[in-house]
Formats: sequence, structure tokens, C-alpha cells
Amino acid sequence: VAAQRDEEKVKTDSLTMRARLLRDKPARGDFDLKNVEGGLTEVEFLAQYIFLSSLQKLKLEGAGARDILLAFGDEVFGKQMAADLLAAHADMNTVLHLSRLCTSQGHDPADLPTGLVEIICQALNEPSLEHVQVRLTSCRQQVVDAFRACVGELPD
Repeated sequence: VAAQRDEEKVKTDSLTMRARLLRDKPARGDFDLKNVEGGLTEVEFLAQYIFLSSLQKLKLEGAGARDILLAFGDEVFGKQMAADLLAAHADMNTVLHLSRLCTSQGHDPADLPTGLVEIICQALNEPSLEHVQVRLTSCRQQVVDAFRACVGELPD
């Protein structure tokens, strides 16, 4: 982990692996926040890319995406985008964890039980599921934009 890395190879490998995951393991619905484009897997890829290309600056072996974004986010993205990424990560994790606790079918918002919808809305302080969906769509777009700005465009 501590070895010096070829940053261009790390970038190429990150883009190739992420594109392959999107192709081979597509999201099962809008609330499959782990696998959807701009979802939690993309946040993890982004954080690990930052970690691997910045390793000589700070030792964070074993750190998760949140810790890496806290350590490097302002420097890599600027304060606002880093704060937006951290908020997106938190929002998506909240919905993902609540969905997984309450149902194994939580990938399509239309299939969520009413009680779960109320809990998710309350957790995100949103008045309706439609507002949650708009917020999560915005979160995903922020992640996609940050990924493209930092790592690059995914290959076709």
C-alpha cells in the first residue's frame, strides 16, 4: 500500500474498473445507491483514487471514503464541493442502510413500504419521497461531476 504509484496507471485502472462494474453489475433500481452511477461505489472509487495518488502526503491506510474525503477533499475539490460530496455520501448511506434494514426489495422507490418511506423522509428532513428522490439525484450528479473532474471520463 505504501509503494510509490504511477498516477496515470492508477487513473486508468480506476476508470476501467468503474466502467466494468457499471456494465457487469448494473443498478437494480434508483435506490440501489451502492451500484447506481454516482452512487456509493463511485464515492469509494473516487476516495481510493485520491488515497492512492496522494499516499506520500498522509498515512490513511484502512481509511474509508468519508475519512479520505475529510483529509483531502478541500485540497482536491475545494471546500464547497468537498462538503457536497460528504453530504451526498451521508445521504446515500442513510437511505441505503434504512432500506436494507427494512426490506430486501428496496431498490425501486415505488415498492418501498409506507412506514419506510416515512422513516427515510424524516431521516433526510424531506416532506415526501419525491423530494428524497430529487435530493438523491442531485447527490448522484455531484458524485459523477466530482469523479469526472478528479479521475476523468469513463471509457465506453
